[in-house]
Amino acid sequence: MQNLLFKIGLIFAGMGYNMRRMIILLAIILGAITSCKELYDPKIDTVGTHLVVDGLITDEAKPYSIKLTKALPFNNNNVSAYTIEYTGVSKAKVTVSDDCGHTYNYAEIDTGGVYMSDPAEFVGVPGRSYTLSIKTIDNKEYRSAPQLLLPNNFNVKVSADFGSRDQLVEDGSGTYNKTTMDGVNILYDIENIDTIRFRFGHKTYKQYMETGKTTKMCWGLLPDNDLANIIDTYSTSAKNIEKHNVCFIPNAKNTSIIHEGSDYVIIITKLITKVTQYRLNDETYQFYKNVNSVLAATNKIFDPITLQVNGNVKCISDNTIEVFGFFEASSAVVSYYALNPGSKELQFIKSYEPPYDYGCPTIPPDFWVP
Repeated sequence: MQNLLFKIGLIFAGMGYNMRRMIILLAIILGAITSCKELYDPKIDTVGTHLVVDGLITDEAKPYSIKLTKALPFNNNNVSAYTIEYTGVSKAKVTVSDDCGHTYNYAEIDTGGVYMSDPAEFVGVPGRSYTLSIKTIDNKEYRSAPQLLLPNNFNVKVSADFGSRDQLVEDGSGTYNKTTMDGVNILYDIENIDTIRFRFGHKTYKQYMETGKTTKMCWGLLPDNDLANIIDTYSTSAKNIEKHNVCFIPNAKNTSIIHEGSDYVIIITKLITKVTQYRLNDETYQFYKNVNSVLAATNKIFDPITLQVNGNVKCISDNTIEVFGFFEASSAVVSYYALNPGSKELQFIKSYEPPYDYGCPTIPPDFWVP
């Protein structure tokens, strides 16, 4: 370093006045850059715990659930830097009231923050508005905006066609890779008598037989890679909704044999899909539209962020407390379809409700589709 400075001094002595001024200025700048090595340690305000509400009521005669959790702050010692952890909110008082003066109590079923209604006492009625109320053990009170449950009596025509779609496929080691898969699209035509908005939910099971020393009747829930499937007729000039892609069923191969080994054979017998058609009010539709904007973000600088997804629940005891999540009231129409491998001919079935997502008994369960 000393030899370098000596050579610079010789060069500097032979320069003119203006050139010397430029060199002095440059030396000051370089000195400031090289000598100031103080590390910048920004003080980041960590977010505290906030209530997260996930609730849905329909007009189905079944229990409805309200899930209450709290997101742990980023500076929590028990939280990994790569995951978001939640803890259930227990011992809360949860009720739903309608615009006719009725109030329905929810019972806590486990410490994970899940509260259930009693279908013998409460079934949603189209045309009524419902409000969720919550009082936590620390005496904080929360309330949703009233949600109108709209009717869902539309004529629907269902069809299916072959297609392909990129799916996230697990490679056996916990890593998911995007793979183009063949399958079948289930399409809905809906007669439109008004400006309407829908959300479609679906669950697809692979029903298969494993034959070897014994024969097992198995089923397994296929992964769902889709965003929230929503549609509205405000954005179309057609009177009806036509050929709306409700869901994609992967692995509908031309052959039903997916494994043939020396000791056992696995044969797909049916692919079975449950489709739920929800009629949305305007506020619910906008919520899912915002959710899709966040989920479809591609890491661009102006991509939407999670905080831009506004829920409909507020803390009424302290308006400075933020709440996340949504309380939804949507009427529902549920349909079940069975499909043979390699076919696009849908078979309407009454129901398919396994008690859990995966099973392999030796005796066919009562919901088995032959």
